[in-house]
Amino acid sequence: MKINQKVKIVPIIIVVLLLVAAALYAYMQNDATDQASNYTESNNANDQPVKVDEGNSENVSNVETIKLQAVGDYEGDGVATRSFENGRFKHSVEANIGEPAKGKFYEGWIVKSGGIVSTGKLAKASDRKYTLNFTSDKDMLEYNKVVITEETEASGLDNNPEAHVLEGSF
Repeated sequence: MKINQKVKIVPIIIVVLLLVAAALYAYMQNDATDQASNYTESNNANDQPVKVDEGNSENVSNVETIKLQAVGDYEGDGVATRSFENGRFKHSVEANIGEPAKGKFYEGWIVKSGGIVSTGKLAKASDRKYTLNFTSDKDMLEYNKVVITEETEASGLDNNPEAHVLEGSF
């Protein structure tokens, strides 16, 4: 290989290395954003409340986070998030609540004036921890309230909210 050919290859190698570095940087930035959208307090013991920074609502890189409070005779608390980026609405819930009554399950809802959407059943993650992840191609940021209900198993996901357990508003 002649020196003249080596001189032509060096700039190409430098450009390729710069492109790889830029792609790696972009990937790491997206990963950090995803981690922020999944913010939860990781050291929760069974009866410890979920913690959120000061205030009732926060906005970190287009991810809003709210506290969920117990309703009526129910006990517990939780955190809900929402965001809309790149054409995807993302909503999550982490709730610290007891077992539902026998024959019951927990269901999540997002609410706006004149409308309500079921976000599905909460999954049991541990002893008193239930989680939910919901996504949609539709921008649903106008739904500014989150409700967790206790539903009758026999009725399933019947689009009819029953007993309110936790609530919070963005």
